[in-house]
Amino acid sequence: RAEELNRQLLDRERELEEVRNAHEEVKTRSLNELNDQAEELNRQLEELRAENEQLRAGDEEKVRELNELNDQVEFMKCQLEQLRAENEQLLSQLTAAEPSVRLGDIVRTRHRCSLSLFGLGDALVGNLEVLRSAVTMDVASAVGVGVEDVDGVEFGANASFCEVGVSHDVCLSEEEIDRRLSRCPFMSVRRLISPSVAAEDALERAHAMVDVLSKLEACGVDPLLNVVVEEYMSRLVLEQSAMALRLERALEGFRFLGTAHQRRELDLLEELDERATEYTDMLEKTEEMMQMLEEARQAECSARNDLYKREEALLELERRRDVEVRDLESMTHAHRNLLQSVRYSQEMLSNNQVAGLLREAERVSDLQRQTALLEQENGALRQEMAQRAVAHREAMEVLNNKVATLMEELEVKGTEYTETLGKLEEFVGLLEASRAAEKAALMTLERREQELFELQAAHDEEMRELEGAMRQLDLLSLPLQEGYGDARAAEAPPGTTPDSGDAGVVRSMRQQLERLKREKEALAMELEVKGRQHDDAMDVLNRNIGDLMGELDSRIRGCQVSATSAKELLRDIAMLRSAEEEDDESNEGE
Repeated sequence: RAEELNRQLLDRERELEEVRNAHEEVKTRSLNELNDQAEELNRQLEELRAENEQLRAGDEEKVRELNELNDQVEFMKCQLEQLRAENEQLLSQLTAAEPSVRLGDIVRTRHRCSLSLFGLGDALVGNLEVLRSAVTMDVASAVGVGVEDVDGVEFGANASFCEVGVSHDVCLSEEEIDRRLSRCPFMSVRRLISPSVAAEDALERAHAMVDVLSKLEACGVDPLLNVVVEEYMSRLVLEQSAMALRLERALEGFRFLGTAHQRRELDLLEELDERATEYTDMLEKTEEMMQMLEEARQAECSARNDLYKREEALLELERRRDVEVRDLESMTHAHRNLLQSVRYSQEMLSNNQVAGLLREAERVSDLQRQTALLEQENGALRQEMAQRAVAHREAMEVLNNKVATLMEELEVKGTEYTETLGKLEEFVGLLEASRAAEKAALMTLERREQELFELQAAHDEEMRELEGAMRQLDLLSLPLQEGYGDARAAEAPPGTTPDSGDAGVVRSMRQQLERLKREKEALAMELEVKGRQHDDAMDVLNRNIGDLMGELDSRIRGCQVSATSAKELLRDIAMLRSAEEEDDESNEGE
């Protein structure tokens, strides 16, 4: 019986040794597999870190590109402000040039008139104010200004000359005023001083006047017609010269405005071409950035797939661990049954085998303690794996949500960039339309200049006709003198009629004067109409320029908003990367 028990104990010891060896092998194999898996996970983690570093470098490069784009936008804004300042300066220059074109500036100059032929020394005594008024009226009539525009009449020694101040248009030069004053007959002064002339001189003047009147009466001509015609013709010549000066100044102003507008148009076209090139470069960079974002999204998708695969591998490891734990529990249960059988057998042994059985019991208790320690380690490992699985699931859910949000934002940005491309195409269409409008305005301006040239040619022709009329008027005195001699030689009967040739000349001169007056009025009206048409063309051109500037401002603001949105998107991606790195570091620390 004792031998059988000893044999059973030896068998049980061998079985326990085999179980212990098997358990050690299983434990060693499991630990080796866990170490291999840990090394594999560490290697994959290093790869992911390297990918994260690459993505971070790419994000930094994108941020740097966005900063460069923002700097370019700021530079473009500065250039736009400079262009606006230049435009305002040009508008102010045009506003300052318009009064000179419209003959609105008034200047005051002083001139000297020679009065030595009139002998005003005696008439000056006691008649200073009356003589000053007469000189004022004559000077105003000769220059073609109002009486209120002539002041400051001062006489020289013995009234041989006088100095007057004249307020006139800036287009009327001082040389022209001096020329008109040198040709002035000073009729008011003559009428004023005629009573104070010496008796002999007065008698001679009276005889001469009687002769002239009798000659004119004999010819059937109004005695005062010659004087009136001469004065009216002198005034008409002065007005025609003033009108010619005004036309020349207006033509110069129109040429200056046309040159300024052409120069400004070329500058604006060059600047718009530069802006279009810059916007094209910006769009290309934006497309490159979108392509890089798409690559980053694909990299994130691949990383997410890798994480799914790792999660599946982790679940497989947990399943294997559960199987091993169940095997270990079955082995522990078998050990307990074996211990119970050993205890039962120990009661039946003799006192000689008690010490051996006690030692065997101590071994069994050691095995139980080791089994309890293994169970505790397995429980801690299971709890840690469960915590890691929960944290990993939460991190994956957060990452999936962020990736979905990022995809939506990328779709929105793509839509915005598509709209920006459409707006830029519309802007190009507006630019072409503005160019066509500016070309039409330039063609209209050229037509206006051609019309002005034609008007100038017509005016020159009228001036030549007027000079011919003046020469005819000068030649009129010769027939009158001949007619006077014939009247003195032979007395004509009462029914004698005047010379029909002289009457025809006078009528033709009157008709010519009326025609010149009508043509002068028509020319003034035509000049006013041309000025209004030019102002309308200028308003249309300014409105087109303002519309282009407003459209350019809106395009710049849209690009700024797009750049800001892209920067925020890159910042969110960087935050996601940093959060993922922090999660990886915390997992490594655990």
